[in-house]
Amino acid sequence: MITVGSMTTNGFQRAGWFCVPASVPGAIVCLVALAFSLTVFSEVDRYSHPVSHAFHGVFPFFSRAFPLLDGIGGRTSLHQGLGLRREDGRHSLPPGNETESNG
Repeated sequence: MITVGSMTTNGFQRAGWFCVPASVPGAIVCLVALAFSLTVFSEVDRYSHPVSHAFHGVFPFFSRAFPLLDGIGGRTSLHQGLGLRREDGRHSLPPGNETESNG
């Protein structure tokens, strides 16, 4: 959830394993991640000879950028973590986890 003043908005919406931008701040975060990835790839690809060197060069950057994007998407989406967020703000747990506390 992204809070701006007294207004709360969902930055992302879960679509299976992925988070899809559901608002302007979510789209901006995705565009920044995409711009970062394209910049890194073009710079690494400029100095790498075979394709495998390019993949090895961008891996450290991509392996940090995309999980960070997924983490931001997961924290600002309506469905967070393993449980689903209800309208009253509490989490309802998936089947099989009824023994854990709802809070």
